[in-house]
Amino acid sequence: MGKLENKVAVVVGGARGIGLATARLMVSEGARVIVADILEPEQDVGELFHALDASDVDSVDQFARAVLGEYGRIDVLYNNVGIHYSAQIPESDPDEFDRVMRVNVKSHYLAARAFLPAMITQKSGSIVFMSSHGGIAGRPSDPIYNASKHAVTGLMRSIAVAYAHLGIRCNAVAPGAIDTPMLRAALPDRQNVDDVMGALTANIPLARIAQPEEVASVVVFLASEEASYVTGHVIPVDGGRMAGVMPGNRYRTDHLN
Repeated sequence: MGKLENKVAVVVGGARGIGLATARLMVSEGARVIVADILEPEQDVGELFHALDASDVDSVDQFARAVLGEYGRIDVLYNNVGIHYSAQIPESDPDEFDRVMRVNVKSHYLAARAFLPAMITQKSGSIVFMSSHGGIAGRPSDPIYNASKHAVTGLMRSIAVAYAHLGIRCNAVAPGAIDTPMLRAALPDRQNVDDVMGALTANIPLARIAQPEEVASVVVFLASEEASYVTGHVIPVDGGRMAGVMPGNRYRTDHLN
């Protein structure tokens, strides 16, 4: 029997990367998975796929009505939606600030707003948000992205304490360097991507980039009854990055000079 046997699980942002890996693992653990994304899926996974703009209230509400109308309940909500933006405050674009907040923060709020009423009626449910190690500590390179992830963390904790008495749990994962399309798109414009990826491991104690499946396993744990006494927490999946700075390395600030 799987960890999520017969659970109705929604994965928002499940077309590729960590979201796709999570949807596949949930299916293997017995869940009835519904995937939604603004992108076309790289492969078929789960029982249903919905095209969805996760930052649009009407789109999200319509999606929630469709899921609840078809399945009658929601046991797991995992929001994997997110984009990256790297710019210092003086050079940043206010329109990009709005876009990052809309995609990274509003999508989590709208999904919770749409599905929480069903969980409240059920008096059960597990919500997992996508934060980042940038949502735990400040970094000099991407303050706007970091602010959005701190907002996700704050929203998660508020939901956790507000609805714990109803048997609803809410947690977040905080991935570090994971080999996903979003990470590769955020890399500097250099010829050898593998060299850049290798350089990223300098501050990672486990000295490697993780695969999406390694985050997916933590999401499934948080979604399952194995984490029945875990709520309101951000779980880093970062190879030890948040434990401290590796010997001989420090956070670079020379780009600020």
